[in-house]
Amino acid sequence: MLLVLTAATFLFLGRELSFRLWRRATEPLGFAEQAVSAASIAFGLWLASVWFLALTGSLTATALAFRNIAFAFAAALLWFQRWRRSDLGPPSSPVRAPRLVLVALVPLALWCALMLWRGWVVPPLSHDVLAYHLPKAAFYTRAAAYDPLPAMPARARNIPVNYEMLLADVLLIEGDDAITEWPSVLHYLFFIAAAVALARRWWDDRDPLTQAVIALLAAAVPVALLHSGAHKNDLMTMAFTTAALVWLGRFTTHGELRALLLAAATLMMAVGTKPQAAILAVAAIPFALRRLWMGGRFWSRLSKVVAASVLFIVLLGGAFWPLDRAATMAPAPGSAPQSSSPIRFGDWENLWQVPYVLVAAPFSRSATALAVPWSERPWFWRRFEIYFSELGLPFALCALLLPIGIWRYRRRVPERHTERVVVSILVMVTFVAILPVVFRPLGLYAISAPRYVLFIVPVVFAWTVVPLLRFDLAAGGRVASLALAAVIFVAYAVSAARHDSFVPPRYVAWALRNPGTRVIPFDPNRAASVLDRMAAPDAAVAIEAADGAWLYPAFGAELTRRIELIPDRTAPAGPPDADWVAIDRKFEAVWRHPQFRELGQTGRFISRGATPLEADPLFALLVSHPRWRLVHVEAPAGQAIFQRQPGSSAQP
Repeated sequence: MLLVLTAATFLFLGRELSFRLWRRATEPLGFAEQAVSAASIAFGLWLASVWFLALTGSLTATALAFRNIAFAFAAALLWFQRWRRSDLGPPSSPVRAPRLVLVALVPLALWCALMLWRGWVVPPLSHDVLAYHLPKAAFYTRAAAYDPLPAMPARARNIPVNYEMLLADVLLIEGDDAITEWPSVLHYLFFIAAAVALARRWWDDRDPLTQAVIALLAAAVPVALLHSGAHKNDLMTMAFTTAALVWLGRFTTHGELRALLLAAATLMMAVGTKPQAAILAVAAIPFALRRLWMGGRFWSRLSKVVAASVLFIVLLGGAFWPLDRAATMAPAPGSAPQSSSPIRFGDWENLWQVPYVLVAAPFSRSATALAVPWSERPWFWRRFEIYFSELGLPFALCALLLPIGIWRYRRRVPERHTERVVVSILVMVTFVAILPVVFRPLGLYAISAPRYVLFIVPVVFAWTVVPLLRFDLAAGGRVASLALAAVIFVAYAVSAARHDSFVPPRYVAWALRNPGTRVIPFDPNRAASVLDRMAAPDAAVAIEAADGAWLYPAFGAELTRRIELIPDRTAPAGPPDADWVAIDRKFEAVWRHPQFRELGQTGRFISRGATPLEADPLFALLVSHPRWRLVHVEAPAGQAIFQRQPGSSAQP
């Protein structure tokens, strides 16, 4: 379990550096802020170290082992120095939480333990992890460097790769993918801590009971629960984004340069994970410049921020953009130049449809369909799927009460009024700006929005729940609120564990009886999975890199097969230099029917968009070639596997 030691090393080092960073802070940090500071520094160092090795062509297990040793030694040295010097101690006294608070947080600890155990039992499961998250990470480990992978489709290739770099680190230090879900638990806890820190700062509330309520409500958000045990980069992005809001708020109030630098670092980590976070980064610039100007020594402080930001861009994910652009300018042989941006704007209906879905979805009586007033038929929707889940009833109710909360509590704790206003404006601008993204069919983005806008949840709770607990409820009411929050968390956690679309309990039980299984329960016969059951562990495999095609199962359980990507809708000049060829056009078959325009048409057009396999140039080449034999085909699902005929083996 070298991943545990690696994570502990970075968190230990982040904690020690955080103590020194805030030693002369204008205001002592609360416990949650300390945790967010340590985690921000830890993840920054972790990602920077992986990117440094990747950019220098040194991303190997040996290099990572030496990195861990060096960082562990540095952390121990800093700890020993702090132990000997009292002036290097924590920036605030330790929090002594009441026993009631600790008991209420036990379900959260049990949930995290369950996700760690479940991640160890089951193989990687979900469309995106099999289509591009782990394939990218595996290709990086083989190249010992960042690889732009120009043969990949634009939708997968043009997404920043901080998450994939973290997965590559795990693959190398562990030697397999058995616990690659585990970083998601860290992102989940990071998001919860950032939500608590933001709420505590806004109202200067030091009551551990109130903070526990916010922790449980943030932890109970259904989409966050589902993502905490899954391979997905959304929760990682939201954790960084929420942490950035904490530091931007602190900088607004106190003008501390260290807070702005942490904000810049966490924003860059978020942008390097998903591009939507760039909107928040751009929106924050004028507010940051104004506060820098108010603090004096403007040019000196600005130059430090700019210099640090350049370093952050290079080492925290920004290197992806020029390298990807270079790959776009020189596409793979036989493929057309691809757009450098997978995101388009123009679906203005989302400006009102997304807010409606966010509030209405938790009230839906159906877990598989969502009634919306602008469509005659209910929309396709999945409450217990990581892509289309919800933000929960507590959020929906608090969102409806948000105007009342802002009006009622706007004048309380006046010294934090500007901080609340600035952060709220930044969140609103970012939220509105990312709404009109073009997805087809229309409505697919609206039901996907909860995982993209999770950063609004802490702000909504901070405007409603915290001031209610602090200013309007007596001690007995706060205790009752803690009990209610614990019940809400347990209810949502149990529901998520029982009904998770990708990891149902019956499959976990089956995986326990069949250790090492690679079977994907919800779609076991995708081309790469079938090939994995047929091909030798050292076989050479070529895969058509179609949009949404599963690539990762073809690598094999030990990641020993040689994989070649063939650009979508192309055919090489001659037969591929491989033993096997896989074609997977399932995503097109499910979502790309030409008349499938909005989600109310799901019953008519979903899973009916397949074009004939004969129209695929690669399929046409191989089916007519005497050296290749079609060994598996599911035409309606766009699946095909070819094997090279005996006696005509691929050249080494």
